[in-house]
Amino acid sequence: TNSPLRLTYNVGKGLPQVKELKIGVPSPDVSRYQRINLSVRSFKGANPGRIKVILTNAKAERAAYYLDDIKARWQEYSIRFDELNLTDWKTLKDIAFVVEAWNADRTSGSVLIDNISFAN
Repeated sequence: TNSPLRLTYNVGKGLPQVKELKIGVPSPDVSRYQRINLSVRSFKGANPGRIKVILTNAKAERAAYYLDDIKARWQEYSIRFDELNLTDWKTLKDIAFVVEAWNADRTSGSVLIDNISFAN
């Protein structure tokens, strides 16, 4: 079994303002799907409150979506492709998870990300 991804961050006040965890997409053609699903939770009570998900394709188009109200328990999220501004879903390159100092309730901690999948 695979372990969840862990995004550990420490942002703001003289530190980097943004912390990013980027993963490659093994099968870049996701054009037959309509959404990306994932599970997210804060780790050991360190809750950023909000993280940004960025999808990038081979044309260097970037689409961002914010996941709000991150909690200490697993939450399922589903992001519809029609809510994102990519024109080419056949060349999806990577997915990044980002904590921004100006959007974080807590400026240090960890977020766990799991069950990333594409679906209709």
